[in-house]
Amino acid sequence: MLNCNMMNVPFKYLGMKVSGNHQRVYFWDNVVAKIQQRLDRWKGKFLSMAGSDWGKDGKKVAWVTWEKVCNSKEKGGLDIKDIRRFNDALLGKWIWRLQSAEGGMWKEIIKSKYDDLRVLRGAESNSKESIWWKDLKKVWASEEWGSNFEDNIDWRLGDGN
Repeated sequence: MLNCNMMNVPFKYLGMKVSGNHQRVYFWDNVVAKIQQRLDRWKGKFLSMAGSDWGKDGKKVAWVTWEKVCNSKEKGGLDIKDIRRFNDALLGKWIWRLQSAEGGMWKEIIKSKYDDLRVLRGAESNSKESIWWKDLKKVWASEEWGSNFEDNIDWRLGDGN
């Protein structure tokens, strides 16, 4: 009638099956197989050395723990800062400031957003909390400090020297 050829269903268009149920796992088998094949070729070209413990000259690479890398040069390390600990220290400094500083605009803003600074001690998170606040709470309750950050704060009255 329209002078068109009848095609069988399913057929492929641009490598994908046309017709069929795309919500079924088996529908995607050919796509997954094709991607897997391409990844295998790519891994063979670019990751052959990364997956092994051998260096370019054929000698075995000696892997070292991050803890040893962060050691001082005198202790055989590279004297690289452990970023996680450094970040915890900076967050601890913010906690210290929040607990000890006199007023100030920044502290008033924090208090107004989170109602009270005592919520730092709370373990429950709120969807309105910023990532920074959640990180402060993690540091507060970190096991590295003992039971919590507050247990490691020591108040002493001095003469200013």
